Amino acid sequence: MPESGGRQVAGARADRPARPVVLAAHGTSDPAGRRTLEAVRDGVADRLGAPVGLGFVDLASPGLAHVLASLPDALVVPMFVTAGYHVEVDVPRAARQSGALVSEHLGAGAALARALLARAQEAQPDPDAIAVLAAGSSSASARDEVVTLGATLAQLCGVTVSVGFLSGPGPSAHTALVAADRGDRPVAVPALLAPGHFSRAATQLSGTRGIPLGAVLGAHPAVLDVVVARLGARPAAMPVLPRGGIRYAG
Repeated sequence: MPESGGRQVAGARADRPARPVVLAAHGTSDPAGRRTLEAVRDGVADRLGAPVGLGFVDLASPGLAHVLASLPDALVVPMFVTAGYHVEVDVPRAARQSGALVSEHLGAGAALARALLARAQEAQPDPDAIAVLAAGSSSASARDEVVTLGATLAQLCGVTVSVGFLSGPGPSAHTALVAADRGDRPVAVPALLAPGHFSRAATQLSGTRGIPLGAVLGAHPAVLDVVVARLGARPAAMPVLPRGGIRYAG
């Protein structure tokens, strides 16, 4: 229920959308990862008071295009922290084929920073240094989003935050963990939505240094807040697609 002025109350029941909602996730072969993504879907459905679909762009079924084929005019939320290849290519392509609307991806806003801090504090209640470990991307702008997320987290909690990537170019996860280990109460936290290959890599790397690791973002209430907010927000930048276009929410 919105507060006065129309601002959404965190964790509150949102208005039921006029269109069916589908979450577009990466996908994972890890059963725990799938259960986590299903928990996110169920949490969003509970907020909306309506069924929510879940489709994958890689490694799992049902595929996003398959889900959208049975839900014409759906509203699609890309469940990605950054705008890499899947957000810029795979999700728009599937949406264009079905005539779906697409929201902005999760992004690096304050709500996700709050979720990261909560996950970090579950593993280390009073951290004085945090390493944010992200999957990685060949896209410089996607990596910049993670850096922005780290800076937002640092402003939120007032401690040193280092950012590192578990694959690809940019500062490595190892480098971020070394920086965090200079603190007396370091903690690492994965900027990942669900368990899978990269969360296992984060567990191994942080364990090698003896640094506690927070859980993945999963169905944290702040993540659900972002999803619900995205259902009514037009993206800041629209990808340019060949042979036609794509419609956006908002």
